[in-house]
This record gives sequence, C-alpha cells and structure tokens, in this order.
Amino acid sequence: MGNKEKVYVRLEKQASGLPQTVICRKSKSAREVLQTIDRVRIDNKNALGIYELNVVLISRGNFEKLPQDRDFVLVNPENGKYDVIRLRVDEKMEDTEDIFLRVVAGVKKRLAYKEDQEHQLLLCGLQTSAKFTDIRRQSLENVRDDNLVMTAGAYDSLVKDSPFAFFDVVNGLTGDSFCIHRKHIIRLERSGNKEFIQLNRKHRIFLKIEGTNAVDAKEAGIYLRPDLASLCYKRRRSQWSMLTRIFVGKSALSLMCRRPYECDESADVVRISGSNMKLLGVEEIDSVILRYHTRKVKCRVLEMDDREEFASMNGENGLLPDLSIGIPAHIRNKLGITYVDCAVKVERDTDFLFSKSLPEQIIPLLLTFTTSGLVLDMNIVFEILFAIIVVYLNFSSKRHMRSS
Repeated sequence: MGNKEKVYVRLEKQASGLPQTVICRKSKSAREVLQTIDRVRIDNKNALGIYELNVVLISRGNFEKLPQDRDFVLVNPENGKYDVIRLRVDEKMEDTEDIFLRVVAGVKKRLAYKEDQEHQLLLCGLQTSAKFTDIRRQSLENVRDDNLVMTAGAYDSLVKDSPFAFFDVVNGLTGDSFCIHRKHIIRLERSGNKEFIQLNRKHRIFLKIEGTNAVDAKEAGIYLRPDLASLCYKRRRSQWSMLTRIFVGKSALSLMCRRPYECDESADVVRISGSNMKLLGVEEIDSVILRYHTRKVKCRVLEMDDREEFASMNGENGLLPDLSIGIPAHIRNKLGITYVDCAVKVERDTDFLFSKSLPEQIIPLLLTFTTSGLVLDMNIVFEILFAIIVVYLNFSSKRHMRSS
C-alpha cells in the first residue's frame, strides 16, 4: 500500500505570535504548507443532523474573522494529529471573543480529542492551495489519461518541487472534488501571463461545473490543494501483485462516490453500472480495489441493476449512475472519505482474478509437463518456462475482458 508511517504536525515555537506548524513523516518534513490562523475551542455540544464527517459549525461573526481564501485544517497540539475540515456557518451559534467550533464525533475521533483536554486546538490554513476561475477544455491528447493541465507559473509554484504525491481538485462552492496524482498534472509550456487549468468533461462533471445542476466555475472557483497524508508517499507493490498484473492485466476507472442500496450498508460490497463492470473486466462478486489518496480497501462488486433505488438513495446526486459508485459508510470510513461528493479510483483485483482462474490452468499445466517430459524430453528449466508461456496464453481471455 505504500509508506505506513503516520503523518503528523510538529509545532515549532516562534519569537512572537502563534507557533509554526510543520507537516512531518519521520525525518522528512514540509514547511510553509500550513499557516496557523488562530487558537480555537470545541463547543460542548456536538453538531447534530450532519452526515458529512468533516463539517465543522461556526458562528457567522467568527467565520467572517477568518480568511476566506483558505482551506482549513484543525490541529490537536497535544498529539500532532490533524483533520482537513469544511467550515459551515450556523446562524444559531452566538459570536464569542474566543472562537468556538461545533464538531461531529468523527472529527474528535480523528484528532484523538479528549473531553477534558485543557489546551486549545489550532486552526490552520493551507498556504499551498491555489484558486482558478479560468477553466478551459482539455486537449485531445491528454483526455484519455485523465490528465490535468495547468499553466507553467501555477505548476512551478504548486507542483514542481512539492513533496506531496496527491492533490485534491475541489469546487469551492459545492465541495465536490477528485484526487489526482502529481504525475497526471501536466505543465503547459506556452501559456502567456494568464493562469488557468484544463479539465476534461469527466472532471468537469465530477466538479459540477458541467452537466445537470452545474454551477458557474468563475463563481465557485476551482481549488488545487495537496493531500497532507501523501507527504513523500511512494506506493509499493508486492512482487506477486506485479506478476498477476502481467498475467491478468490491470484496469482502473475513476468514479464519483455515492451512497449504495440500503441493503448494502452492512456488507463489504460496492455498486457500479454494468458498463463499468465490462470496462474493468470484472463480474459480479469479483474483488475490486478502491483507492482514495494513500488508502486502499478490497471489496466485492455488484451491478447497479436498480437505478431507481440508486436515485432514491442519492437524490439529485444519483442522476449519473455510469459515473458513480455506491460505497457503504463503513468502507468510506476505512478510505478516509468524510463526504460522498468525491471521486475514488476503482481497480480490478488482479490477485483475486489470478487465484480465481488458477484451477482452470491445472489440466493445461499437467499436459504441458507431460508433453515436454515424455515427448520433447526437455530440461526442467525449459519445462517451467514452457509452462509459464502456456499459462500466460491461457489468461489472454482475462486480459481481453478489460478496456485498457
């Protein structure tokens, strides 16, 4: 899965003012990423009736004191744990001299916040995030690879020397987002003085700036911000997984996270459309891998055969089932997904497909060893190589099931 060392925040004292916050992974650290804005306190009351796990309520007056061009991060100074949050104004909360926040239980859990904690929390802003209001259509050569293209100036300041592997592209008005690896962010050499990004149609639909219920991109603003947990992250694959990828073939899709059928909430299954199952090259009850930032979860896949039920569970969000995946809440929690309006990457599980098809290879292997030993009188090394070639050829049907 990659680096398993925990990423945390280290506080460094300054001569005056608030402490400097530094994102760390063991000996590696990233400075000038977080700016400490203010000390805040947690309200005794929990935020009720909210199903987005990272929403934090704040009074109108206190919210207007904060910078409006920042993505916010809440840091627990006692243990260095943090949580990326979405501030939402609660008109019923009273303005106070000290900033009080009303949070859901999930925020307290991720911060390991104790009710008797005397120290205040730190409200920080992401300095490395950038806002784009000029959104242009993607060029044809980059559409297939799901690349995001940005102007040279923005790329050099945000991505070029960044220690983060993943970035979130976020609609500032609706909160819809998708995650992209830095290798899929392309630098546009000749761009002039204007700062803009190019998105393909799928990305624009994910961000709700195109299609049904679309919002104005200039009004919303599209933000690019680093995923703090991906500091110096490198994905490591086992040799077995690399081998099964060669035999079975890899395939992946990006789909928007949605709620599944009601009967799926207690099961380790996800729902995708039949056309997406064919693109991935999987059948019902096959295993798939869900990836979101640096986390992954394996689960079974079922077809989204009742689109009316899917629409009833998601309301207006369920209007595009071919671009959606229904994920139960407990799986979203394992992936670190705090709200449903974000895209996840779905991969066919090549380890599972290889093991599933292995019994079908027994008879061809027995015939191969018998033929090579009795008829061809081959050396044992050549017998093994011959058997590997036979198995690879037998797996051609699995490789041809996928779209890529």
